[in-house]
Amino acid sequence: MLTPDVVTAAQKNYQFTPATDGPDLSAQLQPFAPAKAAWQQSDAFTEQVRTSRYSGTILLDPDSRTVWLDVIGG
Repeated sequence: MLTPDVVTAAQKNYQFTPATDGPDLSAQLQPFAPAKAAWQQSDAFTEQVRTSRYSGTILLDPDSRTVWLDVIGG
């Protein structure tokens, strides 16, 4: 979970759009996901967070301050 100031800075510094799909959660992870999440995506935010060493998806739900990382090392 991100702090409110980190979410505010991310929304100010990156252009987010609604994610086309939410995270593909296993049954074990579903209880930890925020209810009614409005997942957002930003290519620039994803590139900054995951760096060039990794590939994958990063989503943000601003209301719950939750970040979903689905990345693998390269």
